[in-house]
Amino acid sequence: SSHGSPGALRVAGARGGRGRLAMRKKPLCAAAQDDLGGSSSDEGVKVKPSKKVTSARSDPPAAPGASGETEANHAEPRKKAKEFAWMDSDEEVEEDGEEGKENEEREEKEEIRDGDQKDPSQARKRSRSRSRSRSRHRERDGDDDENADVSAEVLDEVHSFGKMVLLSPALLKKLRRMTPENVAAACRAMGRTKFFDGDILKVLNEVLRRLLQRDLFSASQANDALQCLWEINAYDQGVLSAVASNFKAKVLQLEPLLRQMWREIFENFKHEKDLDFRQLLETPPLTAVSPGYQKIRCFHHSKGFCALGEACTYSHDPRAPLTLEMFAPMRSSPLVMTQNQFT
Repeated sequence: SSHGSPGALRVAGARGGRGRLAMRKKPLCAAAQDDLGGSSSDEGVKVKPSKKVTSARSDPPAAPGASGETEANHAEPRKKAKEFAWMDSDEEVEEDGEEGKENEEREEKEEIRDGDQKDPSQARKRSRSRSRSRSRHRERDGDDDENADVSAEVLDEVHSFGKMVLLSPALLKKLRRMTPENVAAACRAMGRTKFFDGDILKVLNEVLRRLLQRDLFSASQANDALQCLWEINAYDQGVLSAVASNFKAKVLQLEPLLRQMWREIFENFKHEKDLDFRQLLETPPLTAVSPGYQKIRCFHHSKGFCALGEACTYSHDPRAPLTLEMFAPMRSSPLVMTQNQFT
């Protein structure tokens, strides 16, 4: 009855204890199951269906009349997909090209490094060639900077510190051979831009002293030099002494405003070597044909010190008048004869 069937035996074995079966039937393959009617004789044993490898999903067969429409519907998406794919492919090609270049450069560097490790002499030769090429580039750039135009027209257009920095190599190279007009323009540019360079300033002071000693500088050009030194706060005793010795005999030719500016510069720099020139800037001398020559009292001598001494054109006599009006003789009143004086 039920106990005799294989399923019953298996159930009984499962109830009796784990892992103990009265009888285990060998599983059948799917083909055998199909032959046997789709199931095994053992109803309790479930056979897993075999996995079938399916190909890509195919479209259901279309009706004979709709074949053309189906092909048209499929053709249009494929065309659009190709267009977008083509656009994306260009970007990918560009990215791949850039990455390829980077990879090639990286590989070249690695090859060079590997070659240098194998042959150190090649690395030394390569480094020497690179240093020589860099030095040639620097020399070429330096030559261009040193050959720049530093004429008075160019320097008068300079209004920035950066522009003076660019012209400084050429200015340092050509300053000793520049004309007085160009030297004065360089002074104006340096004072205007507050440009201070120790090497250029050293050469400039030498050039200024030489031009002043040879009397090649006019009063306006000397004023440009003094204003430059004052603006950049670069006192040079030799330059101020050269100005004093050159223009001591020309004080009367200087304009009053120019004399006042020079006197302030000499005093603010505390230039104590040429006190006589400072006194002349404050009180111009008298000429020999002047009515007050050697007759008006010296103001500085009355204060206790005259830097000119015996060369002073004013009188050091304490009884001398201070002004020309005080020195003028009093006019005698006319004699008026009355009638009483005749009798």
